[in-house]
Amino acid sequence: MEEEFVDNVSDSQAPLLEIADQPTREFLELFTKLDPTINGEIIEKAWKQYDTIGQQIILEGNPSVWMSCAFFTSVWKSTPIGHQELICHYSLLKLIELSQVSVLDFFDKLNKWTDMILASRRLIDYSNKVQSNLAVSSVIFKKLFPIFRCVFASPKYIPSEKHLTSAELFEFIWLFFIAMRKQLPFNNEDLMNSFNLLLCIVDYVYHAISISRFKNHLNSDFVRSHTNSEKTPLESLCELFEGASLDAKHLSIHWLNPKLLKLVIEDLIPFDIIEDKFNNFTVIRKSFEQLYERKMLVRAEVDERIFLRPLLGDSDIAFSDEFEAKTTSVLFGDNKHLVDTDFLIKFSSQNCLAKLSGLKKVQPPAEGKSYMITPDTVCQNSAFHSEMKQSERMEKILTLFKSEGKIFNFDFIDCQGNPREYISEQVYLFGQKFAAKFRKEENERNCLNNTEITSKIEKYISDIETLFYFLLQKILIYDQERALAMGVEMNIDLMAILQSSVLISIFICATDLILWVNDDIRTFKWITELFVDNVAPIEFYLIFELVVRSDTSLSREMIKHLNQVEECVLEELAWLSDSPIWIALKNSRSVDQFGESSAVPSSQILSKFSGNLQRNKSDLPSQIIDFFKKVYHLSSIRLTDLFERLRIVDDITRRKIWTIFEHVFRTNISLLKDRHLDQILMCCIYIITKVCSLKTTFQDIIFHYRHQPQASNRIFRDVLMKNNPEVKSGDIDVEQIERDDLISFYNKIFVPLVEEFVKKLYPSGTESKENLVPLTPMPKTSINPLSPRKIIGDRINIIPLSQYSQTIARHRSTRRYDFFKSPSKEIRNINAMINRGGNNISGNGGQTSSYFSYQ
Repeated sequence: MEEEFVDNVSDSQAPLLEIADQPTREFLELFTKLDPTINGEIIEKAWKQYDTIGQQIILEGNPSVWMSCAFFTSVWKSTPIGHQELICHYSLLKLIELSQVSVLDFFDKLNKWTDMILASRRLIDYSNKVQSNLAVSSVIFKKLFPIFRCVFASPKYIPSEKHLTSAELFEFIWLFFIAMRKQLPFNNEDLMNSFNLLLCIVDYVYHAISISRFKNHLNSDFVRSHTNSEKTPLESLCELFEGASLDAKHLSIHWLNPKLLKLVIEDLIPFDIIEDKFNNFTVIRKSFEQLYERKMLVRAEVDERIFLRPLLGDSDIAFSDEFEAKTTSVLFGDNKHLVDTDFLIKFSSQNCLAKLSGLKKVQPPAEGKSYMITPDTVCQNSAFHSEMKQSERMEKILTLFKSEGKIFNFDFIDCQGNPREYISEQVYLFGQKFAAKFRKEENERNCLNNTEITSKIEKYISDIETLFYFLLQKILIYDQERALAMGVEMNIDLMAILQSSVLISIFICATDLILWVNDDIRTFKWITELFVDNVAPIEFYLIFELVVRSDTSLSREMIKHLNQVEECVLEELAWLSDSPIWIALKNSRSVDQFGESSAVPSSQILSKFSGNLQRNKSDLPSQIIDFFKKVYHLSSIRLTDLFERLRIVDDITRRKIWTIFEHVFRTNISLLKDRHLDQILMCCIYIITKVCSLKTTFQDIIFHYRHQPQASNRIFRDVLMKNNPEVKSGDIDVEQIERDDLISFYNKIFVPLVEEFVKKLYPSGTESKENLVPLTPMPKTSINPLSPRKIIGDRINIIPLSQYSQTIARHRSTRRYDFFKSPSKEIRNINAMINRGGNNISGNGGQTSSYFSYQ
């Protein structure tokens, strides 16, 4: 099963079909004006998409812009996977102009259109990339003005046909930049790379102008300053405009100059450019324009020459201090292009970096950025502004908790024993262990004196202990309320529970959050190694779910971080060779099918910690079963995301991939020992794509995998091949471990183990042997399995209408309203009760909690 690199190109030109619902005359005229040679099949697909959405949704405004959106998405959908060029080359700016809307209005409509057609993640990524590239260009264009004014000067003569105007020179530099930016081998969305390239281009033009007949365009002050300081022009530019000097030099020497030489050899630009001869200026300019147009059309991106239009009417506008004011003055005119230019510049200056940062971390499926927990549904009541630093938010939480002496005021009356002294003693011991390790490392680093180290440790321990008691109290109160709502008594042996892993688990969670909000270099893995003798990752990861469920008022980013930590346990830490999971599996007869991740809770959530991997009647410990369900849930979400990116749309193929994954999980789970879950998932995808004859390479899978938020290069570049099974993972010498890349692991280890089973999974077209292995359907991913309620006010809760909510007992102090079953008078009674400050309208004078259930 060797990898193949096959491009499936289809250039068939199908004419317009004569069907009943033919495109309207307006629709056809729009795209005839764009390009009369456009493939009729694409026109038909665009019309079907537009007509379908038009029948389902009222499309307000100019219909041309919606038609253009349908064409934009249809061209992308018609392009085979793996093609660097779209199947249809067209000018996006011309399409926007024909639609009689501004660039920003078009993108606004396009974003709405992708929502309406339920676009795949890859299509949304493509649309976002086109927009972000334009946003980067707008920022770079604004940066070019001060650089140009610093290096060049307005000539003292009257321009003529034999001379070069300042506007022409400015236009040439911009064309030079955008043409070469399209040639970059790395990500064009990288703002810093683009800015360094701009500095290299200006430096290149500066040298060429200095030996040409246009040297009177040079700014004498700039020439004098870098000459006196013995710096190169590029170094001076980096110093003046905060560029990365080393990166810019590397880009100029190792990429720009060789790339220009290659373009000359390919006869795409004239030879004069590499000899720094700008005497034949017009020919060089035209060659860059053609080079840029070729790349711009095949990518269907907005023509970045749009920013040059304000320059066309004034030859010296580049040196005018009133340029921005002059551009702004046209906002009230009829020139929509100038409106776009000015608005894009202003918009991008404020938001480009944030936008690009967000797009770099491509958003995963609808379950949330962090796959297992949805922060949008668990952090609605955060009282802190989104721009507040995480450390300040944490300080607010801790200060509020410590105010009025509210440190750990949980009532233990209903519990067996009063474990306050034991809790205090354990927290002290945990803190001393943390302090000893922390002090030792700080002394070795020798960055702080003893007083500073002591002060830092005391602050950390104080915050960790306060957060520990805050989380513990929230969890206990929530568990008590939950037991009350379900009609059971809070009658568990709390002392026995607290003597298990729950205390150290909460302490680990608190430590991780405090270190994270303070941007400490120590990571979650450092904490797990510190407390490895106290608890294993698989024994404490459940605490993250409890923290989220107990409504701790943590910020969205804190919840996301906790979820990333939980995923770290599910995908890797729990599979270390010294993990208790292997002992549990060794004593078990088999690994069952776990199906969907259960969202139905037990009577008390703390009961999950009441034993050390206690067994139930299904042979495996219940805690291990819950863990496997979460792993199944996480695997299903990650696979579904990769299916969308790789365009694996066939349900049979998806089920085969899930079937082979489940087979590995049930019969060869040792493959996960000291490895990463994603390594197995990618191997499962690849082997089935080969069986089903899909043109998907391992490079394709890895490329799209890298867009997932948890992705890391080490996952596919550093895979365990062989180690000594008799030695624990913590004691293994590096020389005893054999590691290689993921493809080697696939060929040498994965394929031999699953080859016989895979032979039974024939392509979909081979009906004779299709049913040799029953295919397992993928688990359904619940929208929000970890957020059973939402508190919207004092004693007012919203909970999902589920098996859990339907079993809630009719407590005397609780009113329950079902949006789909309860009569309308019930909601009026509840509203009256709320308006009276929560007094029970039945007249008993008691306080009442209200639960609203929904589907």
